[in-house]
Amino acid sequence: MKNTALQISTKNGINFRDPEEGFRRSKSTRTDISFRDLSSSQQRTVDVLHNSEQPASVFSILDTGSKTIPVVADTLFDLLVMKMNTVLQKRQKIESRGSRFELCDFCIKIGSVTVPGAGQNFKGVLLEIEYRACVIPNYCWEFMKEFIQGFLGTNTLNVPPQYLQTRMNDVYQPIDTIQQYLEHFNMFRKSTGIMSYN
Repeated sequence: MKNTALQISTKNGINFRDPEEGFRRSKSTRTDISFRDLSSSQQRTVDVLHNSEQPASVFSILDTGSKTIPVVADTLFDLLVMKMNTVLQKRQKIESRGSRFELCDFCIKIGSVTVPGAGQNFKGVLLEIEYRACVIPNYCWEFMKEFIQGFLGTNTLNVPPQYLQTRMNDVYQPIDTIQQYLEHFNMFRKSTGIMSYN
């Protein structure tokens, strides 16, 4: 006898599917996070990031050197940043674009990282795996690790990412995803060759 259909929620409503179908590719959802680096005369960095999963939000991270201040605002924040072009200097933009897949409570996003410009300079590939049934990383890390190792093999990380290690008992929020993208974007910007993360 066949299992009953699983209920999967998407941006477009609720879809029902057979659990034996496996991965389901989302229709038009793409991972699209862009990054602009703006530096003021006091050597502070303001990173402005956008995520297609939260289209009405703009994420900004101010790095003062001694501490990091995250800000989540609506899309009018982009207009404010554009008005501050006399104080802030626009630098390199980097983005990740790709596909989004769902498997039960998991969301898998695969994106190619590029530096837009004359030649669309390819930097690498980012893989994001999200377990949507849990918002406290400590409660589901072992399950996530098992899924990641089944998906990528046993040569993957055995400990949570550096950013999450001090936040394992906190509620996971979209700004946490943005912080991790920023870490990887900064590594991609500094790299010139092949990188591997373990």
